[in-house]
Amino acid sequence: MIGNREIAFFDALTLRDYLVDYQFPVYMPGALPFGLNGGGVFYVFDMREAPVDGEFPILAAASGNLEYDSSPTIAHSLQQLLSDLTNIEDFL
Repeated sequence: MIGNREIAFFDALTLRDYLVDYQFPVYMPGALPFGLNGGGVFYVFDMREAPVDGEFPILAAASGNLEYDSSPTIAHSLQQLLSDLTNIEDFL
């Protein structure tokens, strides 16, 4: 936990399970979830466009509403994500 921001990062097997179970390729093609906040909100790399300076934007995606329109950008790099103390749910 970083301030009010909780991040549980996925290992490779868990990542695959979440991709399949939540049907990310169907609902959010080009999205790569890499963690959860413990309250049902995914941390997602938005890989629809080429990375900027080697980084993909990071979105907050609610597990019950996986769509780009409802998933705000919360950081433009992993460093920015880890330096912010805001609870991810405050962005939704």
